[in-house]
Amino acid sequence: MNDDECQLVNFDKLSRQFAEQLSLTDQPVRFQQDLGLAFCFREPFRSFAMQLEVGQPLQLKNNELDASIAVQSCCLEPLGFLYATDATWLKLLFQFYQQTVSDTLSSEITIQAMVKHIQKCPCTNRPSDMRRRYPKVSLTLTIQLRHAWPLFTLLSVLHVRDHPADTKTLISQNPWLHPIQMQQQQYQKLGHDGFHLSSLVAQTWMMMTQFQTHETSQ
Repeated sequence: MNDDECQLVNFDKLSRQFAEQLSLTDQPVRFQQDLGLAFCFREPFRSFAMQLEVGQPLQLKNNELDASIAVQSCCLEPLGFLYATDATWLKLLFQFYQQTVSDTLSSEITIQAMVKHIQKCPCTNRPSDMRRRYPKVSLTLTIQLRHAWPLFTLLSVLHVRDHPADTKTLISQNPWLHPIQMQQQQYQKLGHDGFHLSSLVAQTWMMMTQFQTHETSQ
């Protein structure tokens, strides 16, 4: 059995454990979320962002020197960055797959992004609208995953203290993430001192983030 085959066996084993312990699906999943584009109203990003059209495909670039994820057009024109709250978990996901998945296992994860909405000028003459900086751009991020547990683990840890209402939109777009709300409800009921994160989630989080820690320390 080669390294790729061993990796798949390990990934499949974790999928079964998450299914048995947390009722997470062990089937391939699609994750979708609408995200905002930061700094697109500043140059040099603004000139390129003003040319965007709804439905236009975009590229995400993981900057390994800092915590940012840049957004580019397919012609590599700089458009801005993801907001930090979105870049945090996506960067961890990038780092994990870069360290564990070879080119032959590239089907483990595919990532696509496209322009969802762009507002290039105020819609009204209200002072609040006139003071805003334009353009305002949102994008739709779509991730296809052969295994659900890596993204589930990251989002579970980062959102466990949120009120379930705060992640209602996220769950409605991605029903397979429903076990996250079950953990949030437990946290709300038991409080910080009484709640204990699933040992499977905690161990998987440590396994996934050790790559990020190692990379940062070098």
